[in-house]
Amino acid sequence: MIRGYENSVIIFENKEKVFEYLDDPMKLSRHMNETSFMMAGSKMVTKIDSGQGREVGSFIEMSGKMMGFNIYLKEEIIEREVNDKKSWKTVGAQKLIILDRYRMGFLYKPS
Repeated sequence: MIRGYENSVIIFENKEKVFEYLDDPMKLSRHMNETSFMMAGSKMVTKIDSGQGREVGSFIEMSGKMMGFNIYLKEEIIEREVNDKKSWKTVGAQKLIILDRYRMGFLYKPS
């Protein structure tokens, strides 16, 4: 089954500064790389390729163990326009507990 979710927020900050933060996969995955309630006390390790997750075709891999289960996912950057938008999707076989394949991203829309 395909499901979608979309959300919009208003951010009162320079769009270049916001993009710089969101473009960094190590910052976006930080909440999964530290033990937390959301990760049931577990954490994941994030690895990025030479494109640093900041180029179309670049890969990001996350792995770890949660509640005794090995978890793993691989994402590919599929779209990136500096300061305006970026999207990525899971590729290959992943081992996730709650989610299956997904596509995520963000888009800047001036008000």
